[in-house]
Amino acid sequence: RVEGMVTDVCPKRGCWFDMAGTEPGQKLRFKVKDGVMVFPMDAKGKHAVAEGVVSVRELSMEETKKYAAYQAEELGKEFDPASVTEAQTIVRIDGTGAVVAEK
Repeated sequence: RVEGMVTDVCPKRGCWFDMAGTEPGQKLRFKVKDGVMVFPMDAKGKHAVAEGVVSVRELSMEETKKYAAYQAEELGKEFDPASVTEAQTIVRIDGTGAVVAEK
């Protein structure tokens, strides 16, 4: 179980949201299968309490570039593969439940 401020929400299906970590630049993604739960875009800036199973996945450079390109496309942003300079580790919660509300 984790708690924190929602910093971003999936703009396509509302199937994930990011929560701010305790240090600048840190975040944790809460993800559910499409349609299981839907988080509205106005959840940004609100407080979330989320439960699930934590998963950690270390990506190769190639996987990191593909993931970054996919994320940019999903958010409607441009992507420059040269901007990826190191492999990424993804930490997320495969969600079983969440509540988003004003704190």
